[in-house]
Amino acid sequence: MDVKGYMELDFWSRSKKMIDKAEKFCLEYTKSSNARESVIKAGWSKGAATTIGTYLIRNPHILARLAVLKAEAAERNKVTLDEIIGELKKVAFADIRNLFDGDDGMVKVKDIDDNNAGAIISIEIDELNAGRGDKKIKIGVTKKIRKGDKVRALEVMARLLGFDANQSLNVNLNTSPDLSKLSTEELKALINGTKPDNT
Repeated sequence: MDVKGYMELDFWSRSKKMIDKAEKFCLEYTKSSNARESVIKAGWSKGAATTIGTYLIRNPHILARLAVLKAEAAERNKVTLDEIIGELKKVAFADIRNLFDGDDGMVKVKDIDDNNAGAIISIEIDELNAGRGDKKIKIGVTKKIRKGDKVRALEVMARLLGFDANQSLNVNLNTSPDLSKLSTEELKALINGTKPDNT
């Protein structure tokens, strides 16, 4: 059967083998969100993987199963959208200055505040030594901090919150109004993105 004919069939009217493949696709897709790779891992051919993947992620039966799997994962892990946004905010708004003391030395790991700690992916600490054997002495320490990608965190957060990345914010600092001259109602309207109520 060609790919077109194959795509026109309803998954749940097929053999157990096909249903098992569809289930495997769903399980893989919830891990990666990559339809093509999930199709291949589920056992379909690489040659038709893109076409089959496109069909599957539009199939109402598959979409329903994916929704159930996502809900089960959320329940199992007790993760909410607010928690995800909270973690992304740590990366997006972390201030590297808070990782250093007044002498430009790094603060102790136990003293890093929760927000900045949540933005750190890894900390490498290497001792610098001079000499060998019994005469080896510590002459310094190198500390490397790897933080999360700020821009990526902002992009993901914007997408989760429904902001369309293709929209422009149309902010021109040179022509922005003098906020001190706006009324309370005008300020509220500006914040909410609505027109002021002049009634």
